[in-house]
Amino acid sequence: MVKPYVSVLTATYNRRDYLPRAFESLQNQTCADFEWVVCDDGSTDGTCDLMESLRKEARFELVYLRQNENSGRHFAMNHCARAARGVLVCGLDSDDQLTPDAIAWMKGTWQSLPCEERETLCGIVGQDAVLHTGARVAPPLPIEGMTSSFLDMPFRHGRAEDNHKIIRRECYREFPFPEEHRGAFFPETIGKWYPMGRKYDARYFDHVTILADRQTTSIQRPGKKGLAPRQWRVAALASRMLLEDYFDFFWLRPIKFVNHSARYACYGALTGESAWRQLRQLRGWVRRAVYLASLPIGACWYARERFARDGR
Repeated sequence: MVKPYVSVLTATYNRRDYLPRAFESLQNQTCADFEWVVCDDGSTDGTCDLMESLRKEARFELVYLRQNENSGRHFAMNHCARAARGVLVCGLDSDDQLTPDAIAWMKGTWQSLPCEERETLCGIVGQDAVLHTGARVAPPLPIEGMTSSFLDMPFRHGRAEDNHKIIRRECYREFPFPEEHRGAFFPETIGKWYPMGRKYDARYFDHVTILADRQTTSIQRPGKKGLAPRQWRVAALASRMLLEDYFDFFWLRPIKFVNHSARYACYGALTGESAWRQLRQLRGWVRRAVYLASLPIGACWYARERFARDGR
């Protein structure tokens, strides 16, 4: 069997009503040199039957994987990555769509780079646009095709982290999503892209490759009722990881670190962890000083979360 050039990975859980939209965007691709690898994270809404139906219609290879229990998006995406066969790998959320020329652009852009450069990069980056309006999420790049890392772009250049990453399969597998917590998704920016950015650069382009549904909620975009309780511990852990592992960027974006310190205090308190224990877990007096300075903000966020959850 001929290997596809691009593997499109989707993790899904009870998204039967959204998947046909993602599927249609793949059916409309101008280049069919790809596979769609879908991991069903224990859905109970008939997703399995839907995928079998879509497989019969697909003009591309559709690989359907199923996990018997709902373990979380991070487990499902790692499962997809292990099954992927493409040279390049990209994600597609079940409620998003690829632009019609996305696969053709990914393949053509990557092949246009010199072989020696491709071996040093983790991949290429396209841009997001909002599904319902078509508005770009980020402003145009200062330099088309610029080389940077997933750390330098947000911290040194102040660029939005919402973009579409198309990664060499070997690099994608080298940095799997953390699997310490089942059920709650670990933020991919801190759990996957920042570690990758420590080792590799990527090439950034202004071409829009994905239309993203910005109406859904996540750890990065809590809804009006805040985060679900099962996400509290993971949210605290992710913010602590940022403070511990990437504090060398503090002086470039101090407000970002103060916000994450407040999140660490807020969600740690919601899980029953004392401020004293959190303080002792941080290394160095500067980190601890930032944590203490952020405590009033964290306390306000804690009160907001409790009110959103309990209505009092």
